[in-house]
Amino acid sequence: MPLRRILPLCCFALLCAAPAYAENVDGKLGVGFEETLTGTAQRQIGVLRDDTGQASAAPVPDVRPAGLALRYYLGNVGIEAIAGFGWHMPDTKAMESNGFVSLGLLYNVFRAPSVNLALGARVLTGWAKLDTASGNAEAMRVGVTAEIPLRVEYFFTPAFAIAGAVGPVLSFNRGRTNPLTGGTHSFDVALARGDFSGGIGFSYYFF
Repeated sequence: MPLRRILPLCCFALLCAAPAYAENVDGKLGVGFEETLTGTAQRQIGVLRDDTGQASAAPVPDVRPAGLALRYYLGNVGIEAIAGFGWHMPDTKAMESNGFVSLGLLYNVFRAPSVNLALGARVLTGWAKLDTASGNAEAMRVGVTAEIPLRVEYFFTPAFAIAGAVGPVLSFNRGRTNPLTGGTHSFDVALARGDFSGGIGFSYYFF
């Protein structure tokens, strides 16, 4: 069974077994992992077609933005940063690199025993410097997307929580390929075009 199907089942089983906590996150620092909505927004619902009407392949991003997440709360307002990166250093070719940084804010609209529902905004910047098909290093490409996540966070204990999110992704694709989306010369809006894993994350809260 694919991991994307196993993960929801495991989360559901844990939710059923866990006791309820009403935890205040004010003044706490959360450290963990999160996959942004941009990470799954590019998977297509329908078939893309080129200028001649023929079916074409979906754009392939150079960066899947998921990585280390830091989150600090002041009252019901959370200040968030998510980042990930990688380097590839072959012996005979130029070094390749890609990565992203996401900055955003969250606001806990509703709080209930063990669950917070937050609405937020994020801006992601991604970069990629890869080899071309001829083996020559290309100039670095930079791209931007924005997200409006509706995020649910469930606390198993006062210190540990898992989260899931859904929401629109706005992609700003210019002349050079956006490393976050694989798109060019377009402005795209995607909502619920990923799969269940989009927006999944966890945090451990200190202090």
